[in-house]
Amino acid sequence: YKRSPTHGPSGLILLRPVADFYSAVDKWNGGEEAAREAQKQITRRIRERDRECYPPFYERTDSLLAAFESVPGKLLLAIEPHLQQLSKQLEASIELAKQPRQMRALYLGSDRMLSLAFLSGCAAFVLFFGVLIGQILPGQFNSWSVWQAKRLIDGPAQMCRVVNGEYGTDDCLVPGRERDLGLRIIAREDRR
Repeated sequence: YKRSPTHGPSGLILLRPVADFYSAVDKWNGGEEAAREAQKQITRRIRERDRECYPPFYERTDSLLAAFESVPGKLLLAIEPHLQQLSKQLEASIELAKQPRQMRALYLGSDRMLSLAFLSGCAAFVLFFGVLIGQILPGQFNSWSVWQAKRLIDGPAQMCRVVNGEYGTDDCLVPGRERDLGLRIIAREDRR
């Protein structure tokens, strides 16, 4: 706004917009025709001021539109190498999808899986502890060792081989001293 002082109704110095308002009010008080004339003048003045303010906005808008018109070409040039790389990766994925697949994992659900190496490790761990327990328990519990011996010795021929190998005999007989000791231990265990 141009600030040019004017005198108001009470002799005060007023700024131009306020003075315009007072002159418009004075004209409006003059009747309906004066009010229409005042409205036209105010509208004309507002439009003139707006016209003075719009050119920088129009210039900036035109420069932005020109810049946006050149963006698609520049953008295409910038992303084209990436698009080509994605195309190559997509083609490679399609080729891999056509080949037969090898299962190297156990899929448990939509997002969980166990690898075969992990499952093999677990199986070896369980087998190791099974063998370890099978070796330790017969030495700790007599009933377990008898049960295991019954399972391992299938018939009389195998029993004779065990006796001959243990005592160094050829006639499948347990020496008397060893047999008497074994009978006494069994009797003592039966008494408990």
